[in-house]
Amino acid sequence: MAIESSKKKKKLKRSSFVQNTSSSMANSTTVCSFYERNRRLTLITVSLIVSVLVILYISSNTINKMKFEEVISSQISSIEVVNEFPHDPNAFTQGLLYGGNDTFFESTGLLGHSSVRKVVLHTGKVEVLQKMDDSYFGEGLTLLGERLFQVTWLKKIGFIYDRYNLSKFEEFTHEMQDGWGLATDGEVLFGSDGSSTLYKLSPQTFKGLQAYNSFHRESNCQIQRP
Repeated sequence: MAIESSKKKKKLKRSSFVQNTSSSMANSTTVCSFYERNRRLTLITVSLIVSVLVILYISSNTINKMKFEEVISSQISSIEVVNEFPHDPNAFTQGLLYGGNDTFFESTGLLGHSSVRKVVLHTGKVEVLQKMDDSYFGEGLTLLGERLFQVTWLKKIGFIYDRYNLSKFEEFTHEMQDGWGLATDGEVLFGSDGSSTLYKLSPQTFKGLQAYNSFHRESNCQIQRP
């Protein structure tokens, strides 16, 4: 009897152990399933938030671009020609600026034909002409104080002239990749080399003080010369 009682107790213990193990496994499976569902919900939520942010960003950029284009188009309404003046048809104009007193200054290009000129506005008469060496192609021209500054194409070389008789003061070198356009605000020089970069230059040393990148419709403004 004692032996049978002991066997029954062992069977009951094994049965209880199996039941407890099954219950633990079931609970573990339930917990894993719960965490898996939460993980999936979290991933879905994050994906939705990212998608919404991307859509908002694209929409904002599109709206800003449309507003910018509307502003530009509203600023340029029409162009009216108010006067015409005679001009040398053989002058390959590269730089042009009004010098006051019914005169303008002009830089002309083409190898072998480049020059700097002082011209009477209403008659087109060339009052003073400074022919350049045949190896130079004249480009941008600007007036700062009593001196004219000129750059040349395909060279990092420029020239300074007297505004009255166009006598050449000196030659200078600059840090731009090429010489294209030249302008001034009355204090410093601003130059372009045909790329999307505009350069702020010292009129004393011709060193670059600052560089600015120009854009149009999110693209660099770059001119390709034929």
